[in-house]
Amino acid sequence: MGCLDDPELPVRCQAALALQPLLRHEYVVEAMRPQIPQIMQRLLSLVNDVDADMLSMVMEEFVEQFSNELTPFAVDLAVNLRETFMRLMQENEKEMAEQEDEDETVTSKVLSALGILNTLGTLILSVETKPDILRALEETIQPILVFVLDNAHYGTCYVELRANVPDLFSEVFEIIDSCTFSTRSISPIMWSFFPLLHKIFKEVAIDYIDGIPEPDCF
Repeated sequence: MGCLDDPELPVRCQAALALQPLLRHEYVVEAMRPQIPQIMQRLLSLVNDVDADMLSMVMEEFVEQFSNELTPFAVDLAVNLRETFMRLMQENEKEMAEQEDEDETVTSKVLSALGILNTLGTLILSVETKPDILRALEETIQPILVFVLDNAHYGTCYVELRANVPDLFSEVFEIIDSCTFSTRSISPIMWSFFPLLHKIFKEVAIDYIDGIPEPDCF
């Protein structure tokens, strides 16, 4: 934990990765509890500095392990994760646009973004018994969902892999499902996604969405 403040970036990264296996030991978990907000802040800083999906995995496990400690900071944490996600997507879009050939490889930025979505999904599940916080989280992550769904199709019936957005489909749909399942209702924010979800379902994402009807009059 001391190495999380080391002046050298590689040392900080290795320290973060070393924390994950230590979570298997209960006495270590108990020792960490008082410092969880500070640890999460350092992990967020590292994710901003290094596009490494493994760091996102560490952060996700901390959210799952210390959900009670992080509940008061859930919205602030989601804000930071949202900003990091949008930055990664903007940088990924720029890099892919500068490539001369059609490269369909999932970049490190997309992998990191996937990790952030996983962390957000875990965060949502951790506050499922707190509807006020859950609604605030929905509002906070709305720009992420809009970005992925709006960029899902560049052509009529073909997903342009230039932005690697299809790789994010499953996680976004999991988040929407978690938000609606946790509250046993569909908020106005979630309802606002339905027309776009239906359009994507008909064009490019039939494998990702189950049970959406296709009325001719939609």
